[in-house]
Formats: sequence, structure tokens, C-alpha cells
Amino acid sequence: MKKFKTHFLFFLSLTLLLSCFSFNDIYAEESQVINFGQVVKNQISTAGELQTYLLEQTQPGKITIYMDVPQDAGINYDLYLYRYKKDTGDLEFVDGSINAAGRYELVSVICEPGTYAIGIMLKDLTAAPKEYAFIAAHSSNYSANEPNDKLNQAKEYPLGTVLKDSMDNPFDEDYYWVKVEEEADYQVILKNIPENAQYHVSLFDTSYNLVAGNSLTSEKTNFNAGKLAAGIYIIHIAAEQGYSDTQEYEFQLYKK
Repeated sequence: MKKFKTHFLFFLSLTLLLSCFSFNDIYAEESQVINFGQVVKNQISTAGELQTYLLEQTQPGKITIYMDVPQDAGINYDLYLYRYKKDTGDLEFVDGSINAAGRYELVSVICEPGTYAIGIMLKDLTAAPKEYAFIAAHSSNYSANEPNDKLNQAKEYPLGTVLKDSMDNPFDEDYYWVKVEEEADYQVILKNIPENAQYHVSLFDTSYNLVAGNSLTSEKTNFNAGKLAAGIYIIHIAAEQGYSDTQEYEFQLYKK
């Protein structure tokens, strides 16, 4: 089951990690070719080893890659996406996900048509090797707020306003941040959820401690977030069951 708490993704850490190996270490021409919607399972047995897969995007759109990892603190896989330039053989870094061991990895980026290389690296291994599993999804219909699937892509949400957004694939996640000026009791509303779907809304503080959260449906559309102190909060919305890339949900956080 998808978890709703992830570690922060720091661009600095990602840059430092990428500097540990050269693009020459990636052999795109020898990589397995995969398709959107295909579940890929494999295993790496040596720390520092990188496995790559080729993915062809024929139409512009959002690429989302969700990777499930072993629930083991001794196994730490990371996920990367590159643009593969066939004419030169070069690989251009697009995005990456370097969560801590045991946390799922997620890459989400809007891309032009072309060939892309998915890289899976085993960063650390202090336990018996176990397999990873990932799937790539293509979204041709997505909101103007995308990409906002990761914390470092979070958009500002003005408190009290009605936010409209949508889930464009089963692994889509929407991150926003909001500034609360006044300590008070606050209410969360999420309306226009597709029938038979279930979305989860979470509020975190800036240390990513869970403050409030609940699963909502077309029939259960609100919950009490409790007393919020003045400060910055992170809003996370994700689909637990079902989704619609055409039906916009309507989110609101307001003072009771």
C-alpha cells in the first residue's frame, strides 16, 4: 500500500549523489526496453550498481514513475530519470528521488516526446538483497498545477480559497504549502471526489510531522484539522482508491 509520509528531497543531496558516478557508467544501448503500465521487478546485489531501462514517450505529457522498495533499513534503492539522446548517446538528467531506505520513490515530470532512461541504483546494502518493483505512467491530461507530486514541487495555496486540481494517474500526488497567520481551529473540505473513489488529505508541519489527516469520499467530504498554530503547513493530497483526470476536486482549508 502506498505510504503517505516521505522524506524531504533535497536538490543539494541529489546533486552530490549524482556526482558520485559518471553518465559513462550508464549503458543505455544495453538497457531493457519497457512500456508504460508495465510492472518491472528486479534486484541489485552490489551497492553502487546501477540498472537502467529505456522508455519511449511518443506524445508530450507527464511521466510518473512509482517504485516500491523493500521494507528493510539495510536496503536503499534510488530512482532517476534521464533523457537519452540517440544521436549522441548522451544522457541528460531530468529528475530523481532519493528517499531513505524503506520509503517508496517517486519521479514526476512533464516531458516532450523522446527516449528516456530510468535508472535504479542500490545506494546502500547491509542486508540480504531484495527486489524492487516500479511502474511508469503517462498522463496526457493533467492540471496546470503539475508537476507537484513531490515536496520540492509544492505550490502555494492561499488560505481560505478554493483550490481546484485533479488526479491524473493512480500514483499522482499533489503537494501545496499554506501560511497560517492566526492560531485557531481549522476545517478541511475536499469536494467533488469521483464516485467510488477515495482521496487522502494530510497536513504536516515544516518538520514533516503529521498534524491532521483523513480519507475522504464523495459522501464524506470534510474533517476537523484541529487547532493550528501560526506558521507554514504542508498539504498532501493523494488517491487511495480510484481517480479521475477530468474531474477536478475542490479543496479548502479555512478557520472555523
